[in-house]
Amino acid sequence: MAEIDPLPPQTHGLPLQQRANLGRALRETCKRSAHADWTAAAGRRDPIDILVEQGKSRLTDLLPLRYARMKASPFAFLRGSAAVMAADLAGTPSNGLLVQAAGDCHCLNFGGFATPERRLSFDINDFDETSVAPWEWDVKRLATSFVVATLEVFDKLTRLDLAETVARAYREAISGIATAPVLETWYRVLSLDDTMVAASIGLDPTIIHEADRELKHRPVLINIEDSGGTNPKLKDKLPDLRHPTAAELPQ
Repeated sequence: MAEIDPLPPQTHGLPLQQRANLGRALRETCKRSAHADWTAAAGRRDPIDILVEQGKSRLTDLLPLRYARMKASPFAFLRGSAAVMAADLAGTPSNGLLVQAAGDCHCLNFGGFATPERRLSFDINDFDETSVAPWEWDVKRLATSFVVATLEVFDKLTRLDLAETVARAYREAISGIATAPVLETWYRVLSLDDTMVAASIGLDPTIIHEADRELKHRPVLINIEDSGGTNPKLKDKLPDLRHPTAAELPQ
């Protein structure tokens, strides 16, 4: 396994003003305005080469399906090429703060989930592309995804406004979290059954209420087909879901 840089020392135990001063000091090495532009590096690697290399660790018989889906639209390609964007972002400015980044933080990689307390929460879908990386990468990928996803829907100025809205929302949320106690931040949950939260992101309160009622009263929330028996297994649903062969399993 390739070595990665360790996460930086945690600073949440420092006084708020001291943390703010440390953050402002980082602007001397990386101005905020430096994030506005991107130019392809002179020796930029071919995106197809990156995908081919990544495909070596995937199930080869599913690669044609993966690539066919990526060809459907620019946004479909963006969704399937997190490694390509990471390679491009590797040459962009960063203030040096590393985090455990989601890695594939695009606008459709979020959803509603049931918590152990039977509440509806809004969170990221998966972390299969997670990696230690500059904190800016997730924000840039999320903002970019809104622009690319609406290429055929909105004009350029509207798409720019979307990207700015994403960045502004992130900034305001982080600003609020910075003043909160550590434990409150750790257990922070965006609950969809909160009417104020639902209204702020444009969700129909009626739909949320119905989903919340189902969540609290139905013993079986997800219909998962299995083969039965004492050791139930998920049924294969080709071509997306199947059990790997012995040869495909990691040695």
